[in-house]
Amino acid sequence: MYAEEKYALKPKNSKKDSMYLEGYGKHWGEKLTFTIGFSYCISAFAGVFVGFRRARLGSLMTSHQWIINSISQSARTAGEFGNSGASVSLLYCLIGKLMDLLFEEEIRDYGLWTRNAITGGITGALYKSTLGFRPMVFGSILGVGLISSFTMVMNYLYEKGLTSYKIDV
Repeated sequence: MYAEEKYALKPKNSKKDSMYLEGYGKHWGEKLTFTIGFSYCISAFAGVFVGFRRARLGSLMTSHQWIINSISQSARTAGEFGNSGASVSLLYCLIGKLMDLLFEEEIRDYGLWTRNAITGGITGALYKSTLGFRPMVFGSILGVGLISSFTMVMNYLYEKGLTSYKIDV
């Protein structure tokens, strides 16, 4: 193998490197891993900031105690947020696969955005269903909003060639 061939630049979205398959297909496990890992990291990162905000400067705390308290609170909150984000994304992937299996032909008539919004709404409603009707409706609306924005960002990055991952139910 020549040095030019070994170090030649390949297009980012070539068929071999692309993870996009309509309806997950045989790459479902890879997409599941990426989705859960990505949502865990984003949720944990948000939890760090919420944890630092929750930590209060007490009147009897020294600066060293406040720093330790802030780190402890942010680590605990990051774990809580990360686990919640990962469980919601796992639920989203499972509901998407179940909908694809049960309503294969009916769901294909809708567009990509509509399918993801329906799956996100069902996921949010199911995730918050034990808390009552209002939290279930709020979770459904939040699920539609979050998955629609996540789909838009990831598909934009896919079209620009910055990632080889495209969202599809």
